[in-house]
Amino acid sequence: MNKANTLETMKSIIQNYLNQDTTRAQAVEHLINKVDIDFILNLDVESEPDNFIITDCYWAIKHLLENCFETSNEELQYFNECLNNRRVYNIIEKNKILQEYYGRNHGD
Repeated sequence: MNKANTLETMKSIIQNYLNQDTTRAQAVEHLINKVDIDFILNLDVESEPDNFIITDCYWAIKHLLENCFETSNEELQYFNECLNNRRVYNIIEKNKILQEYYGRNHGD
């Protein structure tokens, strides 16, 4: 598995979920079956910051089923826009989306 294949796979998983073609559980299952966790864990985000979108997106999909820490549709929409070159990935911008979501939905 390489970066391009990994990004394309995650893009497909997100699009299928956002289009309601798959459930949260199916999206996580597809991720586990199609993306090599060792590849993700071995990406160097320190010297290659462009890798961070790959690791961040992986964990966002992986946590779709987490109680109280579930990934929001807004976060997945953000990744979808980044993976389709409609916006540039920025961790600060993405974290702002998370803060707004959790503030609305978890009383912060």
